[in-house]
Amino acid sequence: MLRPESRATTILLAMLTGVPPFATSMFMPSLPDISRSLSASPAQVQLSITAYLVGLAIGQIFYGPFADKYGRKLVMLVAMAIFSLATLLCALAPNIEILMLGRALQAVGGAGAIVITRAMVRDTHDGVLAARELALMASFMSISPIVAPILGGVLQTASGWRSTFVVLLIFGLLLTAAFWLLLGETLKHRTQEPLSFGSVFRTFGTFLRSPMYLANIALGAGAFAGGYAWLSGSSFILQDLHHLTPLQFSLVFAISSVGFLIGNTLAARFVMRRGIGFTVLAGCSAIGLASAMLLAAMTLGYNSVTVLTACAVVYLAGQGLVMPQTMAASLMAFPRAAGAASSLAGFIQQGCGGISAAAVGYYMGQSEWPVVWGMVLMGGFVVVVGFATHRMRTPQPALHGNADRPGPGA
Repeated sequence: MLRPESRATTILLAMLTGVPPFATSMFMPSLPDISRSLSASPAQVQLSITAYLVGLAIGQIFYGPFADKYGRKLVMLVAMAIFSLATLLCALAPNIEILMLGRALQAVGGAGAIVITRAMVRDTHDGVLAARELALMASFMSISPIVAPILGGVLQTASGWRSTFVVLLIFGLLLTAAFWLLLGETLKHRTQEPLSFGSVFRTFGTFLRSPMYLANIALGAGAFAGGYAWLSGSSFILQDLHHLTPLQFSLVFAISSVGFLIGNTLAARFVMRRGIGFTVLAGCSAIGLASAMLLAAMTLGYNSVTVLTACAVVYLAGQGLVMPQTMAASLMAFPRAAGAASSLAGFIQQGCGGISAAAVGYYMGQSEWPVVWGMVLMGGFVVVVGFATHRMRTPQPALHGNADRPGPGA
């Protein structure tokens, strides 16, 4: 068994957390081909992204409470089994409706990986150490949107879109086996209260009465939604409007995703030296700068692939600085209910991402503006909320060493 504090454990948890974004990014180069192959409109194909995000949001609601009661390991294995079976359904889908169903179920399974890995980190790390661990995991995880679209583009060119799901199935099964064999149970205090909708929603109500939790989750959700405007719309604007091939698009998308890797790498350094508050404000500033650059470039007619990609790099770097820190800060307020707190946070973030993707898909036409407006509006929200709630969101330094000390509003 791997030690919880080992780097190998961090890498394995990061790879598990990376399953949902890997499944999304690898899928992106194939969207136009799926539209043609299944006789579906771009809007219908876009709904498969929305279905995935809805599945991620709904799935995360349930995993945390179950993981707090029955343990992290059993619930993770169930989640990965759902992911694997749903991926097989996607590979065999005869029409767009079955593909949407498969993607939604795939996301429900992948949601468990997101919730439970965060809870495992909170089980074994305190304060800024948890924030650093989440940032390190996010750094490893952020490689997936760089590698996945390139691999997806190669598979799309060589074998068509169904091959991407075959590779995802193999990847999921290998990770499930590694988790089962190499990691032990991290939960020390299991929830004693019987599970029911009433008990779950009472717990969620406690979270929502915490100003610290609310402010951090709102900020993380805004950053996530802005990033998903780019993720959900970039395939169509770069391939249909700027006429890139699937492989060319996958390379451009991978370049833009380097921004998220840069942000997460910087976050792991900043958080130990300057704290969570400074790191989050640096990310808010980067997102605000990218939003202003993007709006100015589009207004002046500079809408080339190079300009769009450069703005996306800065935007996603800001997202990488903001999201792990706001998640860690929100979980600090509830150390004995980390699974449930992670579930609600994930539900809110993914729900906002789904709304963003649906809005971009609905307004998508012969213009980049739907994607741009999604990024700019969320960027403005992040800047305003980030600076206005700075004192409310920032944990006190004493949280560095006390796992059971509640945060503000707990």
